[in-house]
Amino acid sequence: MLGGGSGSYGEYWFQHRRVPATVHDAHNLYLETLAELGPIGLALLALALAVPLAAVRRARSSPLAAAAVGAYVAYLAHAFIDWDWEMPAVTLTALACGLALLTLARGQSPARTLRPKVRMTALGGTAVLVAFVLLGLLGNSAISASSKSADAGHLARAESQARRAMNFAPWSAEPWRRLGEAQVQHWSQRLTAGHDFRGAFGLSQHDKRGRQVPRTFIAERRGLHAAGLSASRAAKTASTTR
Repeated sequence: MLGGGSGSYGEYWFQHRRVPATVHDAHNLYLETLAELGPIGLALLALALAVPLAAVRRARSSPLAAAAVGAYVAYLAHAFIDWDWEMPAVTLTALACGLALLTLARGQSPARTLRPKVRMTALGGTAVLVAFVLLGLLGNSAISASSKSADAGHLARAESQARRAMNFAPWSAEPWRRLGEAQVQHWSQRLTAGHDFRGAFGLSQHDKRGRQVPRTFIAERRGLHAAGLSASRAAKTASTTR
């Protein structure tokens, strides 16, 4: 009734999948929301998406209303068969069309002047949001660069970029995984790689405050832990045979 929790679809897929493929999202925004957040979450989503549609009647006198409502409805309909909400360019375009409908529905009513306190609060919230998005962008860029360097055989550079990603995204296990993957290619560094894979495994289980993270990637965590143990055993074997 209440859903499996945000981001739990990947775990459900892994438990019940019929093909050996990794999937994190359903190809239906509404069914995935119902499965993860329950009827209440689906109702809130539907309410938010229906707001621009409620303004169509008042905005229809504008020549731009037909194009805006057509694009917005196309997005809502296509979300039944694909994960368009995962594509920022598509989703932002649809939201811009919805915002245009709301703006057109207002007509020529005089704009209200915001109080200085409200302006400063909005500006501060926007600055925090921009900073958070920038950190995520820098972290993802460093992770991607580390993966490309490792594929090209530049392991030292891959390790450096993975450590750089840790500074931008200390809450993520992905930089630890990239670091371990780069180090595991060196037999002399396999013991260190095992430590880093286990570090990724720990971050996948708990956040910085020790709280349980949603059980979305059980198989992934087990894989990280197994990789860490395997790397440690390989290093001990190599040192024994020398």
